[in-house]
Amino acid sequence: MRIAKLLLPLLLLALALPAAAQDDIGVFREAECPFELVEGSLAVNCGYVTVPEFHAQPDGRTIELAVAIIPSSAANPAPDPLVMAQGGPGGSTLEFFGPTMAEPNGLGLFFVGERDIVLIEQRGTLHSLPNLVCEEGFDLLIETIDQMLTLDEVIELSNQADLACRDRLLEEGVNLSAFNSLENAADVPMVMDALGYETFNYYGVSYGTMLAQHVMRDYPERLRSVILDAVVPLEENYVPVVSDRADRIFERVFETCEAQERCNLNFPDLESRFLELVNELNDVPAIVPLEDPETGIVYDAVVNGDSVVSLLFNAMYVTPLIPNIPRYIDEMSNDDFTWVETWGPALVFDRTTASGMYNSVTCAESLNYTIDDVVVEGRYPEVTRAASVAALRLLDLCDEWAVDTLDDFVNEAVVSDIPTLIFSGEFDPITPASGGDVVARSLSTRHVYTFPGVGHGALLGGLCPVEVMADFLSDPASEPDSGCVDGMRLAFTVSVTGPGGLFTLPEPDGWTDTSTADFLRYEDPDTGSVLYAMASKTSDVQEAISDALNVIDPDFALPSLVTQEIDLLSLVWEQNVYLDFNTGQLIIALGAERDGVVATLIVYTDEAALMTISPLFDLMLTGITIASPN
Repeated sequence: MRIAKLLLPLLLLALALPAAAQDDIGVFREAECPFELVEGSLAVNCGYVTVPEFHAQPDGRTIELAVAIIPSSAANPAPDPLVMAQGGPGGSTLEFFGPTMAEPNGLGLFFVGERDIVLIEQRGTLHSLPNLVCEEGFDLLIETIDQMLTLDEVIELSNQADLACRDRLLEEGVNLSAFNSLENAADVPMVMDALGYETFNYYGVSYGTMLAQHVMRDYPERLRSVILDAVVPLEENYVPVVSDRADRIFERVFETCEAQERCNLNFPDLESRFLELVNELNDVPAIVPLEDPETGIVYDAVVNGDSVVSLLFNAMYVTPLIPNIPRYIDEMSNDDFTWVETWGPALVFDRTTASGMYNSVTCAESLNYTIDDVVVEGRYPEVTRAASVAALRLLDLCDEWAVDTLDDFVNEAVVSDIPTLIFSGEFDPITPASGGDVVARSLSTRHVYTFPGVGHGALLGGLCPVEVMADFLSDPASEPDSGCVDGMRLAFTVSVTGPGGLFTLPEPDGWTDTSTADFLRYEDPDTGSVLYAMASKTSDVQEAISDALNVIDPDFALPSLVTQEIDLLSLVWEQNVYLDFNTGQLIIALGAERDGVVATLIVYTDEAALMTISPLFDLMLTGITIASPN
């Protein structure tokens, strides 16, 4: 999981721009890419396109949108690129999708073989000018991270920070009413004109699906196809139902664990233990060290019951973390908060989201609810109480955020015959599959899929959604090949301790345990793939990988074809890939060091089985714990 870096001065990003010369509007100017790329990434061209602050006032003030283009590798690429939009509102498309789509052997390879990829940083978000990033909210987080706050105090202090942000933005000349979905949608065809594209394919995730629906309604002639991932229907207000969604997803976790023999055996009474944990921590919170990855400062974070609800809810956004949820609850019930220490920084220290953009969009379009609409009653009052905070605080905040509200038509269903692919994740905590079903009702050419075991944003939920999307883009009018969906399932993890007690690992469900005193060993009965895991007291990762391979096979002598790093916040994994050209056997070796201990994971497989077992890699890398040596 990558941690975004603010590569441009915040003050510069926040400045409102004066009226531009008419010749500057709708023109692309090259600039250095504002996000970090690792060595070996695909080529990326970056720059800015100037657009009107209000499209109905082309001679007025302007906004600059950051843009990144990943050129196709094809000799004759398709003329219609894939445009991608992040959610939020307020998420950074460039920061989220830039490294992900461009990284070596990454998702971008599935698409650049046919067409360009275009990433548009939405108005108001991190790398566009001005941005509506509220550092005041982050400052509040740092000031209160070691304090025990009630929910009422959280609401009051959060609103004070947001209003301080509002005052600063207004002093800098920002018109907050310019940041809504209609102006945002109008930017898209202007940017595409500036880049020389006539028609395009549009992918949106979460709020990006709302933006996509506005583009479908207002600019249908520009769209070849649309992909809606983690769907938010325009006709359903997402704000007041968050607590109900949280109640639903926790209930689903407990029911699924109870239905799985291994999970139920290892984590009995998970539901009651979770509720007991939340109530106990609300009385006496835990103190967990959290390191800010941007500064390296370690804070003694107060983790109460409400924090646990929020952390687990947000963890379920991330597909590789979902199989570990019962184990996390069990560990915390035993006063072990290692997972919070490991993954909490990624879930807590977010400098990339423009909360001012979120406030402007939401207050302009989604304030058509009252306190009576906020669902605060459910099966788990401990959950619904914590999850209702955002909806409750917006009722007060929007009165003072004071943006122009949009007409009611923005909340009407879009009727369209544009070929549309609809993705949902079975365990998405915030945008359930029902949202995709609602939007599909008014689309005549649509293909709807729910991916088992997947969280928020199916495209990052494994290779299967990626292949379905790639097949759809090749021929949007035809039903894509979705046979891989049938093979997907969620199996909650149980940890096993490796030799020497130096690490724990999620035991791969359904794989045969053939471990020895030297290493953990699991074999997949379906594909014949084999996983080895071991650890050694050393700081040299490559030496540890070499030693591990020699323990498995003393005659191992294959050269590494690929060597790269995988940064997962808490650990940096070095990966070597080997291929036995005589047998077609593929060996993938990974190693990570912590406190003088290197854990190594080695998988023997082949190309045909790689897609089938690919979820194993995410499971292992996100679930392993390396212990400090005695």
